Amino acid sequence: MSGRYTELFRLPSALICEECPVVIEAGTLLKDNANGHVLAQLKLTNLSNQNLIACKVLVKPVNPYGAATENVEFHYLDMNVSKGVPFGTRQPIYLPDDSSRSYDVSILEIAFGDGSVWHNEVSKWIPIGDQVKISEYLNDADLEEQFYIEEGKGALFVPERHTSHWRCTCGALNLYDSNACYKCNRNIISVEEHLNKQYLTERLALRREENERLEQERVARAEEEKKKLEEERRKKEEEKRHELELKRIKAIQRKEHKKKALQNGIKSFVAIVALAVAIVVTTTVIIPYARYKRACSLMEEGDYVDAAELFEKIGKKEQEEEAKKKNIESLIEQEKYQEAHTYAERKGMSISKLENEIARIEIVRSGVFKELASAKVGDTIDFGGRIEKEVKTSEYNIDVDSRQMEIEWIVAENNNGRILLIAKSLLSKRNFKINNSWELSEWREYLNGKYIEDYFSDEEKSVISEIELESSVFQFQGGSGEDSVREVIDVSYTTDKVFLLGVDEAYKYFPEQDDRWGRWNWLLRDSTIDHQVLYINRSGNLSWSNPSGFSYDDRPDVRPAMWIDLSEDINLESYE
Repeated sequence: MSGRYTELFRLPSALICEECPVVIEAGTLLKDNANGHVLAQLKLTNLSNQNLIACKVLVKPVNPYGAATENVEFHYLDMNVSKGVPFGTRQPIYLPDDSSRSYDVSILEIAFGDGSVWHNEVSKWIPIGDQVKISEYLNDADLEEQFYIEEGKGALFVPERHTSHWRCTCGALNLYDSNACYKCNRNIISVEEHLNKQYLTERLALRREENERLEQERVARAEEEKKKLEEERRKKEEEKRHELELKRIKAIQRKEHKKKALQNGIKSFVAIVALAVAIVVTTTVIIPYARYKRACSLMEEGDYVDAAELFEKIGKKEQEEEAKKKNIESLIEQEKYQEAHTYAERKGMSISKLENEIARIEIVRSGVFKELASAKVGDTIDFGGRIEKEVKTSEYNIDVDSRQMEIEWIVAENNNGRILLIAKSLLSKRNFKINNSWELSEWREYLNGKYIEDYFSDEEKSVISEIELESSVFQFQGGSGEDSVREVIDVSYTTDKVFLLGVDEAYKYFPEQDDRWGRWNWLLRDSTIDHQVLYINRSGNLSWSNPSGFSYDDRPDVRPAMWIDLSEDINLESYE
């Protein structure tokens, strides 16, 4: 190490002790270059389900000549360390003899929050070496691929079993009180079964056979579909030839009949028929076509009112609606809002939606949200807020001081004025019931009702978009984090202005190593097939639990999100 401290010694590996609920992950011996004193630092991890409140360790220093120097008993006190959390790395253990150059270490006693105490009677501390990587153990790319199909991505090492501990494929040490790893939730029995080379060889062979069978079926289906299409084509051609033949025969029959019936008045009859045809063609083809061409010309010239009326007369409903919307857009662009309102009302269009769109366009053009519109992804901005009142009293008067408290958001996306905002801080409502259905949750009702009404101005509410959300029900099949293998079992849809993120959105906008947002508990929109809620835990990882399984203090909070529309494009798609 450079700087104030020099590293003199490092424990060669992690240490475990039979039945001990704490593991010694690492240890160093440092020299303080400022005063020449020697100190030890340890990294310990609690593996117990109970919170750890105190721990006593014994450090046995040794000088460069192999002789023991004075031992040190050190107490880690006033802690509240939960399962899987390391401690000790920031607490130096100064040694009495500055000639110490290495040491042995053991844990003597551990105290837990439930009042229980673990004592080390005669157990020895055993070093454990590096884990074997799965790629090295299998030494076969095909078997390795099959293993990850069985177990999912994220497994790195071959699991190890010790007397009272086992080391997970993710590298974390666990006690034998559970087969599931506290860190990645993988089951050691499942991983060991999937790492069996004979099992993987058999599964690989079955997969290849299945893939070959599926490919053969696909080819057979494609060939069958090709034959079917060819047969349908031949059948249609045959029907067409038959139809033409019938028409030809009927034409000959009509011709003979007319020839006999009209021998005495053929010239007069032809004149009458010609006149009738001309009238029909004129009224049903020529006039409507001329009107259609005229209406299209009016559209190109910007005369949308007359174009809409012509399209209506000739029954072109789709073109009529397009002309009406173009007229509304033109009036809004010219800021003729009253004319747009009158026209929409006369044509039976949605007045309330039109008024909302006019309000939004006016707000955007006013430049009130100019700073927000130019924000870049990752920027922190203020949007919405609330009024806090602080009452100051004295002997003579009462003074009420009101101030605006802004809400901070992170810009997650900005697509030409279509901006995704995600709350920087969590929102807490301990009295709200945790529900695995976003559609029926109290949070959804609150965020899209009282939350918007209380914390946002009319101008701000006018630019919050209402979007269709997809909420998924997952079945997890293995793995953890973004690489977890999960299947969508069911999907529900809601329309909201303020919402919670889903699993895929959480991974997209919150990389595991990104600490900008803080960790802590926050709820997601999706759920699992067995009715469990999904949330980001205090370590920043994806977790799931029964809604009723949270204590009052451990209940997840929420991180609201919303889409803001600051584009100047006029949206009249749903105003019919």
